[in-house]
Amino acid sequence: MSVSLDKTPYAFTVFLVDGAPFGVALTPQDDDERDAMYLEAYFGLCLDVYEVTAVDRYEAFSKGVEAHASLVAINEAIERAEA
Repeated sequence: MSVSLDKTPYAFTVFLVDGAPFGVALTPQDDDERDAMYLEAYFGLCLDVYEVTAVDRYEAFSKGVEAHASLVAINEAIERAEA
């Protein structure tokens, strides 16, 4: 009998505080629930919010941190170019 691990990708929402981990949650399917979660996290708790596709929470967190680092690098490059 063979054993296989589920490698189905899921939508995760990653929450970061200045690039540091705060939490990872499955992204709600309902648009209203998703919007409410994003608004509460971003405006209520001042968290950075990233939606990623991953097979587990660890991969989701890694992708969220990568997305945050890319955004910071882009913003710094824009600021240098404007100076």
